[in-house]
Order: sequence, then structure tokens, then C-alpha cells
Amino acid sequence: MDAAQNEQDERIVFGHEYSSISRAHGGKTRRKSRRPEHDEVEAQLQRKTAASQTRRRRLVLGGDVDDEGEQGDNDGGRIVVTETPDNDHDSDILEILLTSEEEGEDQTLKDHRGGSESEGSSQNAAEIHQTSRGPRLPDELDWDAYGSFPESSAIFEKDGRLGEKSTAHMFLKKPQSFSDPADAANQVNLVETSRNRKLRKSVGETSISESLYESRLRDQFQKLQRSGGGWAKRARTIEDKSSLDMLGRTTKRLVNRSTVLPSKEISIRRVKDLNVNAPCKGVVQSTKFHRSGHLALCASLDKAVRIFRVDGSENPKFQAVCLQDMPVRVADFTLEDHSQIVAAGRRSFFYKIDVETAHASKIQSLRDHQEKSLERAAFSPNGRAIAFCGIDGRITLLCTRTLRPFGVLKMNARASCAAFGGRDDGTLLSYGGDGFVYLWDLRMQSRCIEKHVDVGSTGDGLVVAASPTLKEQRVGASSSSHFLYATGQGSGVVNVYDSHSLVGSSGTKQPVKQVMNLTTPVDTLRFAQSGEFLVLASREEKNAMRILHTGCLSVFGNWPTVKTNLRRVNCVDTSRDSSYLSVGNDSGAAMLFQVDHYAGLRAYR
Repeated sequence: MDAAQNEQDERIVFGHEYSSISRAHGGKTRRKSRRPEHDEVEAQLQRKTAASQTRRRRLVLGGDVDDEGEQGDNDGGRIVVTETPDNDHDSDILEILLTSEEEGEDQTLKDHRGGSESEGSSQNAAEIHQTSRGPRLPDELDWDAYGSFPESSAIFEKDGRLGEKSTAHMFLKKPQSFSDPADAANQVNLVETSRNRKLRKSVGETSISESLYESRLRDQFQKLQRSGGGWAKRARTIEDKSSLDMLGRTTKRLVNRSTVLPSKEISIRRVKDLNVNAPCKGVVQSTKFHRSGHLALCASLDKAVRIFRVDGSENPKFQAVCLQDMPVRVADFTLEDHSQIVAAGRRSFFYKIDVETAHASKIQSLRDHQEKSLERAAFSPNGRAIAFCGIDGRITLLCTRTLRPFGVLKMNARASCAAFGGRDDGTLLSYGGDGFVYLWDLRMQSRCIEKHVDVGSTGDGLVVAASPTLKEQRVGASSSSHFLYATGQGSGVVNVYDSHSLVGSSGTKQPVKQVMNLTTPVDTLRFAQSGEFLVLASREEKNAMRILHTGCLSVFGNWPTVKTNLRRVNCVDTSRDSSYLSVGNDSGAAMLFQVDHYAGLRAYR
């Protein structure tokens, strides 16, 4: 057939159909002459049709396709059905081409072509047009008779490229999943493997179909799972929960939250250093928290006392005081409202510092006691009294309000250190160079109520510390606090005692726990304000620090780790709610750690 014979171009432009038909007469193509403006219209139509070639396996319902690739408004579309053989099996494929049946459109298109063609040409064009369209389908089409459309049939072409999916496929029948009839004939042998034998219902059953095999596997899984496969069910989202349900769950979590520190592991993480904004230029000798928990001080050998606001993220500097003639070795907040700081060193005097104004005053009220060094000092928890360990076993008691001594205690040997027991200033413990521990009741005319030998001590005791009050009990006619206290020895042994334990006839008292995790002299002991853990450290070795749980009397094994660089620990303190732990080392840093257990309790308060 001649290439010029029966040539047809289907064009869809703005909802109209345009046909150009050429016929061969004697090997020549005869066309009616047209004006130049007709050629311009023809060029525009050709550019439009270049983007919409033959659309096989395309589906567009409900209207025409405009130049934007979207669905238009046309209720007069026709459906043309063509039968095309498939590679696998013969199937009917629907190809839907939209045409318009509006009146007068053919005449309008003919005007663009430069008038009507000859009568013969019109007749042949009608025949070709009728052939290309095919028979008109009824309004209610039986879609099942032609099968389901493939996924690609719901995609139309946009400017010569594949465009977005059309919504037309939503109106079609959903294709069914593939099912091979041959699967029903396949059999699974139940006797070949031992794990399939448990799926048999009877001894004589040897094989079953694949569908039945799948069903029995599901039943076997349900039997083995106690939860019945409930873990695989989709959990409810927060949007599905009602406000009342959320309130009940939150309240239950608050009520059931344990306030006791876990004994197996301690969750602790490092935050920004306490003195990150003003590092110390010497070894940090003392770090203490204010009773409010919002302030903390750092004192070092660079003769400066710095006060910081504690927030765990920035820790800005609040005040800084430089003491020109005294390297600070011990400092703490005093008075009941902690509005005053007392700093002391290897001098016969000490300094009083006002927290608000940062004004420092030198105090020499102990000059008459012939004390040359006041570095071994103990501060009462309520801030009312200070105990200075002096020479010849004397312990001088000082009132923080008047800054005058109000009593002197005398030991049989050199006073190495002292500590207040409980949450008040009624009980004082002192450790002597002879290896004895003294308990003093300051409310009974400073009388020694107990004295015992520190087990394993050879006179090398370095430090003593006491925990806050555990419970109140009455002993005789006086009220005594029940607490734990610990002693640190030069051999690295830490003995933990109960204040209510009885002293034996030989003057010994058995400790409730002996901690031997350190091998160097223990010179730092600090109980948390909650009384639930004890921090022990030694400055003789790097990273020599451990935490003891006072409830079960066991050392936490998960912290510090080998990656926790504590350096040489010189001082330790905890905040009032025990959520922060400050560690001062020899590099001038006051490292700050957050105990997650107490930080979580603080968040729920």
C-alpha cells in the first residue's frame, strides 16, 4: 500500500478532534489549496499533536485531556475497543480515546483547514473515521468481560512524557490477586522431616495440600505463642488515646515511680563543668553546693573563691573573691540561710565572705587558741557551727552567727579529722591518730558518748564522714540520731559503721561493711544528701573513685568506666536533692555529673 494512501493523524486539541486525510491519485497527493493563515493554524495543530501520539494502554474517564495533562469536562466521550494479542495469553485491552460530539465542531475544523474537501474525500474520511472509532459501546459496560486494567493503564501522557497517575482507576474494578490453579495440586510431605510430623492430625496422614499446610503452620504458631501473636498487632497511636486514658496512664506512672536508688547500676552522665566559665588556676580543694541547689562554690590554691549558678548547661559565674594572703584549702556555706561563706587554710585566721556582696572579712578570733592551721575543719549541715581540729587533740567549736568559739573538745591523740552526724549539729565524730573514733554529744555539755577502735587501723586514719539522719529513736532520756558513718584508712580500706551498733567489751565495733576497692590512701569520703550512696576517692592515683550503695552496701560496677577521666580527685560534694555530683581534681576543673535517678524525681515534683 502506498505510504500516502489512507494516511490519518488523530489530533486532540482543546477538546476538539481534527482529521487530515490525504488520498493518492495516480501516485500524486491532491490537496485543496489553502491560504497562508491556514498554514499557520496547521503548524500550531501539528505542535499540539506532537505531544499526544498514539495512546495505547491509557485510560482517561469523564472528559478530555487538556494541554496540562489533567482531566477536562466532557460528557460526550466515546470508547473504542480494539483487540490486541498478548505474549502470554490473548486478552482484550481497552484503549479509550476521547472524542467530542458537539454540534458544529466538524464544520469548525473544516474552516481551519480552508474549507470542505471534495465529496469523494469526505466520504472516504467518514469511512476511515468510522473504522478508527469502532462500534459505539453501550452506556453500561460489562468490565468483567474485558478483564482488569493494568496499573500502567491509569497513567496518561503529559507533554510527551509519562505524567502523574489518573484518578480514573478508582472507578474500575479492583484486580484480583493472582491464583495459580496448579497450586491446589501440590502436596507437602509430612513424614520426610521431623518438624512437619507434628502437623499431622492422624498417624496415617502423609501429605496435605499447600493451603492446608499454611493453615496448620498458623495454628501451630498460635499455640506456641502465649500472647497469641498480640505483639504483632498495631499499637494504638497517641491520637487514638483519649485524654482520660492519657491522664490515667500518667498518674499511674507517677504513683508507681520508685523513689529508691537502684542497687544494681547507677545512671550518671557528665554535663558541663561547674567552673567552665572561670576555671581554677590551681588544684580544686573544695567544692560545695548551696542549700537551694542553684549555687555552688569552688575554692582552690590560687587564693580565689568562685560562686556559680548551677543549671547543668551554662553554669554562669555569679561571684568571685580573691584572698590575697591565703591559699584556700576548705570553704563552705554557713548560717541557716547559707548567705555566708567561711574559707580557711594554713593560717591562724579565716575569712568570712558575704554571698550577695562578695565582701570578704578577715576573722582572727582563734588567735588565743594558738592554732597555726585551720585547714582541717568540719561544717554542720544546718550551718550553725564549725569544728576546727587543732594541735594536741583539741577540737574548737565555733558559732557561725557570732564567729566566736563556744566550746573545746579534747582527744587523747592528735585530731586527724572531724564530721557532724545526722542533719543537725548535735553529734560530732572525730578520728584520732591512735586509730580511735570518738562520738560527741554536743547537747550534753560536749560529752563523749562512744569510743571504739577502727577495725584494721594502725593509726593511719585520714578521713571520717557521716550520713544524714536515717530515723529518730529515743535512747534513755536523750534523743539520738540514727545514721551511718565511714572511716578512710591509709591502706585503702573504708569501714562503714552503724551509729546504733554496740561497742564490744574490748572496745571494738564491727563495721557493717568493709570496702576494699581502692588500694591507695582514702582521703575523700562524702555521703549524698539523700543518704543512699557514699562516694570514696583517693588523690594518690588517677581515677581512684568509687560509689557505694548504702542500702545494699555494694559498690556500683558500671561507673566510673575506663573512659571516665576523673584525674586525681581532691574533693567531692552532692547537691541537696542529690541530682548533681561535683568532683574537683588537680587540673583546676570542677567536673559536674547528673544522677538521672534524682534528676527524674526532681522533674516530676
